[in-house]
Amino acid sequence: MLKQKNNHITDRIQEVLQVKRASARAYASQIRRLFTEMKRPGELKLSFLDSDAVVNHLKNISNVARRKNMSAAALAGTRTAKMSQARQNSIRLVMMSADADYKRFMTSGIRNKGFTGSADKLWKELKALHRKVGRVLTARGVFKRSDHTYADMQALQFFVYCKLISHYEPRRLEYSSLRFLTPEKLGLFSAAEQKSMNYIMQGSPKWKLVWQNYKTARTYGTQTYDIPSGLKTTLRRVRAILEKRVPAGWVFFTKNNRVMSRSTFSKFLKDNFKTYMGKAYTQNTVRSIRVSALFKDSVPTKQLLATQSGMGSKLETLALNYRVPQ
Repeated sequence: MLKQKNNHITDRIQEVLQVKRASARAYASQIRRLFTEMKRPGELKLSFLDSDAVVNHLKNISNVARRKNMSAAALAGTRTAKMSQARQNSIRLVMMSADADYKRFMTSGIRNKGFTGSADKLWKELKALHRKVGRVLTARGVFKRSDHTYADMQALQFFVYCKLISHYEPRRLEYSSLRFLTPEKLGLFSAAEQKSMNYIMQGSPKWKLVWQNYKTARTYGTQTYDIPSGLKTTLRRVRAILEKRVPAGWVFFTKNNRVMSRSTFSKFLKDNFKTYMGKAYTQNTVRSIRVSALFKDSVPTKQLLATQSGMGSKLETLALNYRVPQ
């Protein structure tokens, strides 16, 4: 398990503002990023926020979502440190302006999401990509050889990824921490560790795909999916090769046999999509293609948001309680 950073800031924010631990940790992370960007010397302390330079830095962040998130974190920091009301208000104005800009941005219409062309066609191409990668593996004789290069390993890793998005909805970057486990190996971890792991459980006879460590886990909880027999056969063949190099069972690992970080995994996907599709897609682009293909015949997003506001109900409520299939 990776050692958590910013615990002293997180603890203080949680104690003073009485917010959830996850929120306090998110604020602390943004404050750390702001501290790093401004190249402040010494140890991170909330007192560095009491500066006009910080306010100006926040104002000059061009990405509206980042400006909104970072100014909200900075405001939380000034409130935690009980700085002057004038300082808090100066940062609050930046946050409110960023929030207004963000809302205008989200309702401004179609934006570039990293792909062009028909999302429906691209999604079908993505779901079938494992076939192309599989042909490359077969041509290289990867499944027949006993010795493998790291290039072979990366092709196998991308093959697993393509298989997963072919069978299940595309997730964020939590694939990076996915590992093969047996019930016996899982039992070697503490209950707390088990609850923060993503893994492919090699049961008998059924295999399961289990997601627990992901961004919205507090909302959706542990997600468990059955692995169909065809995919199980493929994963068993891949596991036999990967585990020779990394006995810990990681699916996605670096050349040094360490589990990939999420940023490394993101670059891994971008490079491999460039190789196999000629397009440097990120995981966010893949998710955008999937959603765009799913809602291709739906009403425009701007109209949905306007309806939600006008009716005074969330879209989820409207869809579940009011919609009658036509």
